[in-house]
Amino acid sequence: MQKQFILILAVSLAALLLFPASRPDASGQSLIPDVILESAENFFLSLKERDFETAWNALSERSRESIINDVYEASVKIGGTLSRDDIISDFERSGVMFTNYWKSFIRNFDADTVLEQSLWEMGAVEETEAEIIIHYNKFSNPTTLRMLKEHDLWKVGFSESFSRGRIEKWLDILKAMHGV
Repeated sequence: MQKQFILILAVSLAALLLFPASRPDASGQSLIPDVILESAENFFLSLKERDFETAWNALSERSRESIINDVYEASVKIGGTLSRDDIISDFERSGVMFTNYWKSFIRNFDADTVLEQSLWEMGAVEETEAEIIIHYNKFSNPTTLRMLKEHDLWKVGFSESFSRGRIEKWLDILKAMHGV
């Protein structure tokens, strides 16, 4: 009986040493929220640094699909003849449409507002979804940024966080704040 207890204890200790990512930190809290927050922060830092490829890769699949659809719809509205496949191809190779999309986006969005002028806190964390609550010091209502785990990486769910109307309203607020 004592040998079984020692064997179980040894196996348990070995598992803790072999799988440190699942081990709690010194405070007893899981390291997962740190990874989620870092993924979101990297997205906003990449926007600030104009590293659009990193920003694109940090987005959820649904967010990327939504952006492709938005670009396609805008092209159709102005009489463009591009197909969705043309746009996808351009975005995959960081082409002209890709670059123009992101340059337009950051003209209307100041990453420092989120990175330096806001307080972040973790909301609900589940196996494949999480929330980051972002409090901008000039607004009473916080913004909830949804994060999604895709292919073992935490991705920014921009489209999942904001409906088209909410994104436009949010960008209008940011434009007003910065006199754009």
